[in-house]
Amino acid sequence: MLITSLIAMQIDELCSGKVTKILPDMAVVTLDKDVLASLHISMISNEQVETIEEVFAVGDELKAVVVSIARRTGIRLSTKVLELVPGQMKTDKQAVFASADKGLAQHLVTKKEIMEQRRQALSHLQ
Repeated sequence: MLITSLIAMQIDELCSGKVTKILPDMAVVTLDKDVLASLHISMISNEQVETIEEVFAVGDELKAVVVSIARRTGIRLSTKVLELVPGQMKTDKQAVFASADKGLAQHLVTKKEIMEQRRQALSHLQ
């Protein structure tokens, strides 16, 4: 994976891709322009997923959010942040993908609230 490909992506960016390989604990996803990313089993749903194959197969198209970018680990994705209902990736992943913009917006609001709570907690410690 090229570092220039890593720079082109941003944290919290919604992206589309295709599952190209399944490993025991992650799916390898090819994003646009043949950029590789990984989707760890723990990042698929807010409910526990026993196996990747429970939700995905090679060739499945998906939408996901970039949650981290690092030279060593590459681009890491999450589909669970797009769930409007916990566990929805396991029951109706196409509905999750259809409402991905709404799920991302909800994720960003929640993330902002958590960051504000942390800032307030830190200010009380000082």
